[in-house]
Amino acid sequence: MKQSDVALLIIVIAISLAASYLIGGKVINKPENRQTQVEVVREYSTSFPSPNEDPLSESADIIYNRIFTKDAVNPTETIQIGPGQNTDPFTNTE
Repeated sequence: MKQSDVALLIIVIAISLAASYLIGGKVINKPENRQTQVEVVREYSTSFPSPNEDPLSESADIIYNRIFTKDAVNPTETIQIGPGQNTDPFTNTE
């Protein structure tokens, strides 16, 4: 390489470095500007009140009515879909 080639290479590298530094400074936010507001979640409790006990407050009554409704689906009930009586789903016998 000639001396003029080395000088030109250094100038190109310096200009590229300066341009990338300036563009990167505009694109990437500073840590002070990275603040955001988030919703605070209330503390979870490991205890779950019994539905047979009287609620302690009106808000607890609202929670009971949402969870323990008389119209809720019973997940322990067996559900029959269609008329088939096949207990082994991978065979063709009805």
